[in-house]
Amino acid sequence: MSLLNRLDMFQAILDEGNMTAAAEKLYVSQPYLSKLLKQTEDEVGTPLFERLPREMRITMAGERYYVYLKRLESLEMDMSADIEMIAQHKKGKIKLGINPALGTALLPKILPEFMEQYPDIDIELYEQNALDVELALENNIIDIALGMMPIQNKALAYEYIYEDEMYILISKQNPLYDPNIKEIKPFPFKLSVLDRMPLVVLPPNYGLGRIVEDFYQKNRLRQNVILTTNTVYTAIGLVRKGIGSTFIPVTGMSWVNFSDCNVYSFDNDVLKSNYVIYYRKDRFVSPYMRAFIDIATKNLTEESKSFFIKT
Repeated sequence: MSLLNRLDMFQAILDEGNMTAAAEKLYVSQPYLSKLLKQTEDEVGTPLFERLPREMRITMAGERYYVYLKRLESLEMDMSADIEMIAQHKKGKIKLGINPALGTALLPKILPEFMEQYPDIDIELYEQNALDVELALENNIIDIALGMMPIQNKALAYEYIYEDEMYILISKQNPLYDPNIKEIKPFPFKLSVLDRMPLVVLPPNYGLGRIVEDFYQKNRLRQNVILTTNTVYTAIGLVRKGIGSTFIPVTGMSWVNFSDCNVYSFDNDVLKSNYVIYYRKDRFVSPYMRAFIDIATKNLTEESKSFFIKT
């Protein structure tokens, strides 16, 4: 039986919970599917599913067998991709997932050096929000991703690249606004002033949106979201025009003008942004993927403070 058939069989039985429904899903007869499962169990020497009166329940051995099948699937896809690239006279490709706004700030710090050192490695960008990037990784659409913690998908592993400060922008319409402040200051207020403060935020399927949501939950604060936007640049622009307040990472600071808002920084033990590269736990990290991770770590750690453009 091929790897694909084994995976299809396992997934169908797990999804449907019984052989009849699983067989219908696979467009095969129930006796045929039962025979395939029995052949597999004979090969491994132990039952993979427990036959109950009304359901099929996976055994501990079945759970482990399924995990290894998924790993084999990933390896087979890697092999097919590598062979295809060789056939096309290419030495390699990295399919990289990243949020578009984050890519604007970070990729110019990474790709020039990587592409100079590895001219035969193609970079294919997949620019989507954090949730879609995680799903693309899980489904083997992309190889690795660069983003912000937290990573919510348990099937993914991640490596820390660096951490940076987080800031809050206070508009002129906010009672906390001080026209005499023309530079970044440490946040001088109690966190309770943030409770129900009008906010412009990114949705929780974006990395920055997750950070803000987790921060409010951790500190038992209530968000008062007046606008939701998909880009940090829109949020900054709205605050500069007097609409609400917003949280931004250091990568957004180049868009800030201190003449039309106050900017306060948080201590890292209160609020920070952690940048990571992440990939499937069962994914083989190729040498050129490892090289990309190393260059990203080195360059972003060294140059993180250069994101500032003081005005």
